[in-house]
Amino acid sequence: MPQTLERFVFEDRSLSDWLLQLVNDDPARRKAAARVITDRFFIPMDLIRESERNVDALIEEFNTAVRAALKEPSFPSRDFVQQLLSLNLALHESWCAKNREDRAREAEADKAALAEMGENPSEAAKERYIRGVYDELLRDCDRISKEEPHEVFSTGAAITWVTSALGEELLPAAELLRKMLFSRHKASIASEAIGRMTRQGLLFYEDMLEGLKRDGSNYYCANALGILLRSAPEKIPEILRLACEPNGDSRVSAISALGTCGKPATTAVPEVETRLREMLADNEDRVWFAAVAALGTSGQTVETVSRLLEQLDPARPGRVGEIIIALGNMAMDPERVVPGLTELMDTFEEFDPDFSYHGEHERVIQALRAFGPAAVSAVPALVRHIWTKPEKYWTKERKQAERPEPDEEVIKLLGEFGPAASAALPVLLEVQKEVKRRTAEESDSQAETSGSIPEPVMDSYVDIAIKQIRGADHEPTELENAPA
Repeated sequence: MPQTLERFVFEDRSLSDWLLQLVNDDPARRKAAARVITDRFFIPMDLIRESERNVDALIEEFNTAVRAALKEPSFPSRDFVQQLLSLNLALHESWCAKNREDRAREAEADKAALAEMGENPSEAAKERYIRGVYDELLRDCDRISKEEPHEVFSTGAAITWVTSALGEELLPAAELLRKMLFSRHKASIASEAIGRMTRQGLLFYEDMLEGLKRDGSNYYCANALGILLRSAPEKIPEILRLACEPNGDSRVSAISALGTCGKPATTAVPEVETRLREMLADNEDRVWFAAVAALGTSGQTVETVSRLLEQLDPARPGRVGEIIIALGNMAMDPERVVPGLTELMDTFEEFDPDFSYHGEHERVIQALRAFGPAAVSAVPALVRHIWTKPEKYWTKERKQAERPEPDEEVIKLLGEFGPAASAALPVLLEVQKEVKRRTAEESDSQAETSGSIPEPVMDSYVDIAIKQIRGADHEPTELENAPA
């Protein structure tokens, strides 16, 4: 038996057997199957630790195996997918009902405690109330730690992994998918499943048009519709018409659908790109931001690049941030765009914490990275930004001080350029030396506090970047091998 197939056998039972047990009437049997599907088949942590297998590759193997199981002649796939989605909805409703009951009980108890205090409670009565709330929280924590988690967290999770592997296989449960599509909590699962159906997803086309009117900021229906348009380009003109309706209730979602479709939309209907560019003159922020995002994924012309560059206005950092993302997604015309992005490293002040986890310039770095070797002209600017502005930190004496930190994303990008970024080596070697010194200092401090032996230090992103720039044949220097 091939090794990949062996991975989907447990206790001499095939994946097909475990899938059928997942939708069994007995909750205990369902939960046992859920543990096997999640821990042994979906993400087998022991296999990841032993072989350092890529998680995405393992998940794709799982998805392929699930689809193959449903195609087995003896497998009752039609009944299975209906049971799968029915159980998904039932578990969610059971979980919601439990939460409603818990909240109602807590509200009644709180109402009684407030009534006992009276209209003009004394300080002692207030303290008793607060102590009572605290004690109840402790009892809840103790109860939650002892009781078995709701089945939605075991069976429900495994159902999600299985459903995420399926597309057209879910068509026998079309009515259940429709119900999920318009459920606030299940819309993402349904829309992603429809998106995996290619042209067969046209069965839900009218549903998704209706969904565009009620799409929230997550644009579940728009995303599914955009993927569908790639295999059903004859529907693009209708979605473009909705995107161009000045006061249409589907306008922003329709624009987003065209953006999700991406370049297939502008290839099939070039007018899409022209009309999206015209929306950059729109005064309504929601339309403007949706249009820029859509142009980033679907734009194919230098006219669009020029229009986006013209829209860079330092007084409107929110818009500048969106344009940076769009220019990176387009990755066109590096002769003009790379210098523009490079200049933004000095002038653009990041405002979104989601783009600040690994440095001060993550947004710009991500855009530059999309250009690959064509962005090497940014190296001098990147070198200037290897260190961040001074940030607060705690010294080993437990006092606050300030110091700059290495900018992780800047350094990683320099490493990706390889020998072409050799101008960065002197600074990076100094960074490496300082990082080693700080690491040693922190390890010594930790050892003094806890008495534990510090774990060996793995190569940092600084070390890796230096190796990439030096090249495979480089012999480490004394400075690189020296202890901190």
